[in-house]
Amino acid sequence: MLLEADPAQQRGFAGAPVHRATFFFRLGDGSASMTPMSTNLLPYTRSCFVCGAHNPQGLRLRFRVNGDAVEADWTPRQEHIGFRGIIHGGILATVLDEVMVWAASVPKKRFHFAVELTVRFSKPVTVGSPLLLVGRIANDRGRVVETAGELRDAAGQVFVKGTAKYMPVPEDQVAVLCEDFLPDAETIPLREILGILGRQP
Repeated sequence: MLLEADPAQQRGFAGAPVHRATFFFRLGDGSASMTPMSTNLLPYTRSCFVCGAHNPQGLRLRFRVNGDAVEADWTPRQEHIGFRGIIHGGILATVLDEVMVWAASVPKKRFHFAVELTVRFSKPVTVGSPLLLVGRIANDRGRVVETAGELRDAAGQVFVKGTAKYMPVPEDQVAVLCEDFLPDAETIPLREILGILGRQP
């Protein structure tokens, strides 16, 4: 993926700079999307458990594009535990799925859904630990996109890794899916994520 950075920056995980930039995604067949994206912040929905702004039980994470990856910052809370202060493995798998589905969907300009998810838990995740979620495409096979993701701390220590396979959401379901997204001028518009295929006005 080619990136042209703007001087304006934000501060992301552990104080690392996050650039507002113009992104041109390099697809698996070697072609490039020529639609510029004027921000690196991804849109979010009303109801999603991970990113939904109106879900009272949700995590309300915000995702961003960074180079060839999608990232999000997350600090697990007490209500996410499974046993004796350890964060539940199902929650960890859920956030990995979310970062990887965005990693598949943005460069392909098409929303995707998981058909396979594998998670390896290397170290226990505890309450209050600031963490970084990272997802990227590992192998673009066309209709099936294979991804890799991980959850790590500021020192680079990896706690959880995941791999997954995603397929595109059927055309007749895209419009309904888009209805749940909230307008926000600070995020990439859906029309840019979905390209010029007429899926989103």
